[in-house]
Amino acid sequence: MILGFVSGSYYVSVCLYKLLNKAVPWKPQNIIIQRAFFKFTEPPNITIPTALNVSSNEGSPVNITCEAKGNPDPLVKWIHNGQVKSFGFKAAYLAFSQINKADSGIYICRANNSVGRTERQLYLKVNGKFEYVLFSRLSAAYYL
Repeated sequence: MILGFVSGSYYVSVCLYKLLNKAVPWKPQNIIIQRAFFKFTEPPNITIPTALNVSSNEGSPVNITCEAKGNPDPLVKWIHNGQVKSFGFKAAYLAFSQINKADSGIYICRANNSVGRTERQLYLKVNGKFEYVLFSRLSAAYYL
């Protein structure tokens, strides 16, 4: 059992001593070197986003990030309404310079590699634009 290895690829050289029915002297010609290749894989694991709900006011800039770890490096995607909005290896980013109500909804962060697939949902809520209306005493009296 191998414990404590970080996922990745490793070459291991093993020195074997020829064993015969009789005692063999320790000489270079009696040594066999074997080299083996081990590849440790890891399914994707989404590390960011940690929040499941994000709220912002209409017109504000919003950035959301999805990051994942795994071996091989996972392909990460942001999906909204069945469409891929952004993708990249190990991370995907969405940037809204001025978010609007149509951008509200569920965004899926999906990460996959040859070992597996995982996803996390994020709900993005866009609050309506606030407009401040000031009434003077004169206009308030006018409407009464």
